[in-house]
Amino acid sequence: MRSLKWIIISLALLVVISGSATVFARGSQSIPGPSGSFGSQFTIAALGRVATNCLYQFFNPSGALIYTPDIPLLVWENSRSSTSLSDLVGFASGQYAGRVSCDQKVAIVTSQFTANSRSAYSSDTSRSSTTWYVPDVFNNYYGYYSNLVVQNVSEATVASITVQIYNSSGANVATQTATNVPANGYANFEQTGLANMVTNALYSARVTASGNVAVVANIFGQGALAGTLFTYMPFSSGAPTFYVPIVMKNYYGYRTAIVVQNIGSSATTVTVNYGNGVVDSRSNVNPLASVEFYTPNNPQIQDGTLTPATIQSSNGQPIVASVNEANSYNRTASYAGFSFSAGTQTVRAPTVLRRYNGYNTSVTCQNIGSASTAMIIAYSGITGTSNPTTPTLNSISPNNLAMFYLPADTLVPDNYIGSATVTSSSQSIVCVVNEDRNEGTDATTIFDQLSAYEAYNR
Repeated sequence: MRSLKWIIISLALLVVISGSATVFARGSQSIPGPSGSFGSQFTIAALGRVATNCLYQFFNPSGALIYTPDIPLLVWENSRSSTSLSDLVGFASGQYAGRVSCDQKVAIVTSQFTANSRSAYSSDTSRSSTTWYVPDVFNNYYGYYSNLVVQNVSEATVASITVQIYNSSGANVATQTATNVPANGYANFEQTGLANMVTNALYSARVTASGNVAVVANIFGQGALAGTLFTYMPFSSGAPTFYVPIVMKNYYGYRTAIVVQNIGSSATTVTVNYGNGVVDSRSNVNPLASVEFYTPNNPQIQDGTLTPATIQSSNGQPIVASVNEANSYNRTASYAGFSFSAGTQTVRAPTVLRRYNGYNTSVTCQNIGSASTAMIIAYSGITGTSNPTTPTLNSISPNNLAMFYLPADTLVPDNYIGSATVTSSSQSIVCVVNEDRNEGTDATTIFDQLSAYEAYNR
């Protein structure tokens, strides 16, 4: 077997083997969040044309190795492999951090779920840093709260991890710390009840550490929003321009909020150019502060709109952007926006579904180039390719989108689960994958079965 290279992922920072623990709990120690018996699953997709060998390990907060398989996991070329942690014999209930090592480059998506809550995030192998930026943290923001889980992905003990929280003016209003976090261990930082974070106010955060760490951000609802769960990986760097493929205003009942953080050293004006021609701006956004662009509050955007957006700072300041999706049936999901450097002509989605246990997938891609392009999608195990279902013409202009909705694709059979590859003919693209139980009575059931993740550019 080829020698394995460590590919660090922040896999299962929220891993819970099915049991009585909540998603943010380990043993008797509890962190506020959606209640229930959570399970976790991770999917590895090979990005090359050779078989890939992977090992995975799980660690407790103290960095002690709790579980590792006896033999490597083999992922066939252009294929995928999913592992449900509840199927691993001898692995006790609890919260764990994970590490995956593979001998080839891979794409990994991690999900956690109950009957009423679900979320997913891309475990980007390049995302390890000593500094991270989080656009949105909450302490009862219209019923929503947040928590951050920070994993030490260095080979030595990290002496300190600091979370600094900033208000809409960029003032540091709260600081949280953890010390001597061992290699592979992790620390939880929850904002519920944190002093100086007032109700219904938008906050942002910066995470700094004395060694390389990875971060997962979680947003969850309480009260009438109980069970809702958003998850995404924050940002280790920014750029003056960011792209978000999915923005919605009452699109089949879905709405979005774009949250943009200025991570530069000077105040800036943030401008959002929507793909439908609408422009919106916020001025005097101070360093480390965030602003929100909530589509229901924009009268220029018509109901029923699905559009991408390009976000820019006015004076070259680096920014980062995340998007939160929701509807009135407590479906919620988050994804991280993209800088131009992230774009490529080929994008891989590790998990796509058509009516698989009731779940359906859409793959939505944004043209971030300077000219029109065609896009096609290919599915693992299926011969042939498909054009977008939205729009029907396969010529996508700059700052516009193509959606591939599996239930509308006659190439894909029911009960399908696999991976997909989107190819652009000439321009760089970025893509987001949404999964939901959205047909029949499921469509109007009050439960959060929506998840979203960023597809992998290669």
